[in-house]
Amino acid sequence: MNPTSLSIFRGVCLVGLISLLHCAYSAAQHRFYLRLTEQPFTQLPLDIIVQTIVSLIAFLYSATCIAGEFQPVRSDLQVYHCYY
Repeated sequence: MNPTSLSIFRGVCLVGLISLLHCAYSAAQHRFYLRLTEQPFTQLPLDIIVQTIVSLIAFLYSATCIAGEFQPVRSDLQVYHCYY
């Protein structure tokens, strides 16, 4: 992966994390508003739900790209060194 795309993925990861924190703050603020106005809580507004899903997908995808190539899982190598 070239340095330009790595820096872009790091930026997307940072923006995704900040957006997730904003979603948590917005959800807490919405609950506080409902308590003040004595309205029942049914569900979060759609914009908070959509922002949370989009932020989570962007964060997870960029974090996966930053991590690099996946290594194959070889459980047979771990069992090979065990003596029973």
